[in-house]
Amino acid sequence: GATAQDTAIKDYSKADKKTKKGIDAALSQYLKVKDALVQTNAADAQKAATDLLTAIESIPTEKLNNEQKQYLNSHCDYIKTNAATIKNDSVSISQKRIAFEKVTQSMYALIKSFKANQVELYLQYCPMAMNDNGAFWLSDREAVFNPYFGNQMLHCGSVEEVIE
Repeated sequence: GATAQDTAIKDYSKADKKTKKGIDAALSQYLKVKDALVQTNAADAQKAATDLLTAIESIPTEKLNNEQKQYLNSHCDYIKTNAATIKNDSVSISQKRIAFEKVTQSMYALIKSFKANQVELYLQYCPMAMNDNGAFWLSDREAVFNPYFGNQMLHCGSVEEVIE
């Protein structure tokens, strides 16, 4: 399958409404993972990642065409791989954050391509995350709460895009 390097945004906004609802349900769990990482709470991040995996597995694909299905599945596989890392209790919080950044890449691609978000989202960015390589995350709040540094640099970052 494809990897998150295939982050080209497609226009699947007319895709099946049930699929879009499924992606939005996964987004809700993603946001819980983000909030747990903001709190530097590994146990909550693991539980939310478990729920994210369940939500990803539950996205209906029956009504998608082959191209849409392939795109969705490649991103879902990437999310599942990295959510499994977050879920693993022997993985450090810093490794969970690295996996979360990868989950974000695919979640962003799915939300944008399928226009699946029910709430306004904010694509946020911290230039110091990932050893100063920078990293993005999605939030349902405009105020910046950084999942990569938690309370060390809670408000480090900026809003790069508003996703209606």
